[in-house]
Amino acid sequence: MAPSGPAEFEMSLLKAWAPYFQSQVRSRGRAYQMAGQVRQVAPGEGELMRAEVEGDDPHTVVFKGDGTTASAQCTCSYFSSGSYCMHIWAVVLDAHNHGGVAEFGPAIEKASPAAPKARRRSGEKKTSHREPDWVGKLSLLATAAAARNGASAIDDDPSIEPEADGTHDAAGPWSGLLRLRQRQMCYVISVERSSQHAGVVVETWQRHAIATGWSRPKPWKIDNDALRRLDDPADREIGATLLGAVRLHPAEMDHVPAADRSEGMFSLRAGSRLGLLRQMIATGRCMIDPGQGPGKTLNWEETPWRLWAVGARDGADLVVDLELRRGDERLAVDAPDLVIGGEDGIVIHRQTVAPFDDRRVTRWVTQARDEFHRRGESTSMRVAEEDIERFLDRLYMLAYLPEIDFPDDVGRPIHTTEPVMHLDLVSPRDEAAKQLIGKVWFEYDGLPIVPSEPNRFLTDDRGEGTATLIQRDAARENDAVALLAQQGFRANPNDEQTLQLAARQMPDVVRALTELGWQVSANQHRVRRATTSRFTVTSGIDWFELRGGVRFETSRGEQIVPLPEILAAARSGTQMIRLDDGSEGMLPIEWLHQHRMIAGVAEVESDHLRFRTSQVALLDALLAAQEMVTVDGPFDQVRQRLRQFERIEPIRESERFHGELRHYQRDGMGWFEFLRWFGAGGILADDMGLGKTVQVLAMLHRRYGESSDRPHRPTLIVVPRSVVFNWIDEARRFAPELRICAYAGSDRSAAFDDIDMIVTSYGLLRRDILTLKEKQYDYIVLDEAQSIKNPSSQSAKAARLLRCDHRLALTGTPVENHLGDIWSIFEFLNPGMLGSAGRFGDLIRGSVSDLHSHDAATEAALALRPFILRRTKQQVLTELPEKTEQTIVCQMESEQRDIYDELLKHYRGTLLKKIDSPRVGGAAMMVLEALLRLRQAACHPGLIDKRYETCASAKLDALADQLAELIDEGHKALVFSQFTSFLALVRSRLEDANITYEYLDGQTRDRKERVERFQNDTSCPVFLISLKAGGLGLNLTAAEYVFILDPWWNPAVESQAIDRAHRIGQTRHVFAYRLVCEDTVEQRIIELQESKKKLANAIVGGQGNLLKSLTREELSRLLS
Repeated sequence: MAPSGPAEFEMSLLKAWAPYFQSQVRSRGRAYQMAGQVRQVAPGEGELMRAEVEGDDPHTVVFKGDGTTASAQCTCSYFSSGSYCMHIWAVVLDAHNHGGVAEFGPAIEKASPAAPKARRRSGEKKTSHREPDWVGKLSLLATAAAARNGASAIDDDPSIEPEADGTHDAAGPWSGLLRLRQRQMCYVISVERSSQHAGVVVETWQRHAIATGWSRPKPWKIDNDALRRLDDPADREIGATLLGAVRLHPAEMDHVPAADRSEGMFSLRAGSRLGLLRQMIATGRCMIDPGQGPGKTLNWEETPWRLWAVGARDGADLVVDLELRRGDERLAVDAPDLVIGGEDGIVIHRQTVAPFDDRRVTRWVTQARDEFHRRGESTSMRVAEEDIERFLDRLYMLAYLPEIDFPDDVGRPIHTTEPVMHLDLVSPRDEAAKQLIGKVWFEYDGLPIVPSEPNRFLTDDRGEGTATLIQRDAARENDAVALLAQQGFRANPNDEQTLQLAARQMPDVVRALTELGWQVSANQHRVRRATTSRFTVTSGIDWFELRGGVRFETSRGEQIVPLPEILAAARSGTQMIRLDDGSEGMLPIEWLHQHRMIAGVAEVESDHLRFRTSQVALLDALLAAQEMVTVDGPFDQVRQRLRQFERIEPIRESERFHGELRHYQRDGMGWFEFLRWFGAGGILADDMGLGKTVQVLAMLHRRYGESSDRPHRPTLIVVPRSVVFNWIDEARRFAPELRICAYAGSDRSAAFDDIDMIVTSYGLLRRDILTLKEKQYDYIVLDEAQSIKNPSSQSAKAARLLRCDHRLALTGTPVENHLGDIWSIFEFLNPGMLGSAGRFGDLIRGSVSDLHSHDAATEAALALRPFILRRTKQQVLTELPEKTEQTIVCQMESEQRDIYDELLKHYRGTLLKKIDSPRVGGAAMMVLEALLRLRQAACHPGLIDKRYETCASAKLDALADQLAELIDEGHKALVFSQFTSFLALVRSRLEDANITYEYLDGQTRDRKERVERFQNDTSCPVFLISLKAGGLGLNLTAAEYVFILDPWWNPAVESQAIDRAHRIGQTRHVFAYRLVCEDTVEQRIIELQESKKKLANAIVGGQGNLLKSLTREELSRLLS
């Protein structure tokens, strides 16, 4: 029946013709076809196909057929000797690979291939010449081995494992009676059935105890019930295994008398066969049945047999026979009772069972043995002297060649060499296809062979004299094929000679294989690896030029690919460059990463790249890994200055500075000096709470107070609106000598008069940029610099318009983990350092922006290292105090401010009118209510009226910013409030931001479980706690940060809340923050705390009697 499609049809053609070609012949034919030396021509009359095969001597191949039999002819001498040649196989392969069988294929497919006949040479007379006997025998061995006839499906089954029958042998009072009549199982190997099935066929027989010993064994069907009645545990185990083997049908047991037939006949599967035979023989009840019933018991011998081809001289002739050898033992190949091939092959001879050590050889010898026996011929071959060379040619082409033992004057020289691994990749004709086709083959001294060819030797007859045999390295070939599987290759379901690979994997696979010495071609173009590289850096007025390229060795000699061509490849994302000889040059992966970075920041000229002076650090980092780099003097001087970063000296704060810096903060002072000296800006990215503000204030105090070159221009500090007055307060605390003002409010015109430091917000920067950009500043410092990470934002654009001598950016976010966000910050700090925004974005888009990943982004991070100073709390823990407390002043937006002011106006007018006496006295409860409502309005207007729940909250916004930063750093925080309604609003904000949290208030019952989750679950960074419910009895040492949203004016209560994190077991520094709104009753109470602590306790603690001491003047101040 014709195949169902072209691919199946062509494959059936290959399988039909392959057995008629020696494996070596097929290898040579494949080389012709792979080299493109086959050219099909129009067939003549009566011909199915005609082709020309080019070479040193071109030959013509013709296919003919009569519809029943098809044959091929060639004009070469090899075909004249009576064998199909390499040229014919090349044509068959070419037709298969290129669909060329469409015209003649059906006729050949219907016909059976005819064995080749010796062709008479021109002028030869037809004679009755008959080939020597050895030719037929050797051809039979070759055909049997190549076609792999007689391979039992049983041999190819996976190994079987003993199967438990799932039942239990329940002991009971009757079990002893069942075993009074002892039974034993016997195992009988049937020689006849084993030969028929090409596997070991075992029959189960049984015998029982009698007065004189044991009864005669009889065939016995076994099942799970029968196994349970056996006395010997070994029999039960063997029986269970047999039940998992292949059971033979009763119809196949015609040699067993009908009365004794049973289903107790099994064919042992390969893989477990030897182990099972050992168990059976160990019982002493394993026997062989040569055809007349069970004979003597069998013994096991571990030493394996091996097959040899043994030659001896008989006069001038050579007589060759097949022989089995084991140590000093010798057996003719047809002497054993049973020889079974395949995996776990065995030989049974004279009641002894032993294994073969080579599956391929056993399969080869069993086929020769069975076929010769059927023909009544011996296995020996007599070779006339004049035929010895031809015999050797044929012999060494055989698959699964046995060991050779020939006289010294007969044979071929054999040598070994390392194979060269080849991989040919071809893109499918369908460009949309995602799979590449790959062909793997090996080259031994210029001779090709594919993995599927079974022969152990290649014949090299290219020189003069006797041909040489090259032994294949099976281990290396197997490793090569296994490597391809590891690289992602899979079998091609449409062609067993090729493999498939996902197209997206090609660059990585080709790079990996070429680095291991493979020769890889892509669409018939050789792929070459780069050898070396060379670069030169020269200096200009304010720029550097980089020249050089990558070196390849091609068939035309050395070729250098210049940098602009490499950048073109890097931008396009390819790893290949077409070389002058037509081959493909593959750039190393590290080169692509580095040059993608260069492509993002450099200006590309015709034959070189140009860099700005500010990019010297980046250029130096990119060239650091290169061995052959030449630089000129000016570039080297700038590079040496940059490397001073590694030797920064700490600088002490001035004596009049109100505070003592820690060692790491003095290092920061030294880093500021390094940046000024180098002429660059930088990012101070210390962990939250490590004093970035204090370091800047200490630097400015030293610069404006003690520096000999005191600047005549002010410093501009740009911060979020909520921390403007924090900066003012901190500056007045630590550096009171500095002349400071806030650029805020309605009258901002006088802010620049005789001032050292101006603090303003990002909002006012955007609004007043036309005014601010006209001024010249000494320093511009951006606090919370992530506010300008979007380069197209109004804040970022405004910041870049400011003019100054020095620039700093402060942020607690670890920017080296977010390289995509820092282009805008560095464009403010050092314009042009990272090239254009578009190119830098393309560089890191799709890559892992992590310093631990070896990619282009890593190169950028390493280059920027001198300009980013980051210290974590873990690094400076030993220098930190046990606990730091700080007040964060929040600035309300207009809507919240209006609501608060309206409420304040109401209570101020109401209360002060009702209190006529100097003391509050009996109006204490009214005062408490007023202060409570004002405090709630300062937290969130929605706490006093649900209509305002959508209103903005300064505290909520400040808390969200703080939590986002510390969570990004991997920290945990506790958030306290006495208002559960405020905590509900915080919960909503956290859920909107997808932040996991725990919650605890007075209604919570499973307090322990919630605490344990927060303590142990790394994915839960926030714990919201009611101040009253969480003030005592909780151990929350997983937290390092504590936020008190509405400070409990009794300091003892606040301390109890903070101590939930700062207690025994805490190994990290704890930071506590109180959030208060500027210009509210909260701020007024803090001001009164120092002078009148009893008042603060009374207000929140409910000690109304103390409120009686509150004066009308003090109440007026609270409500101001």
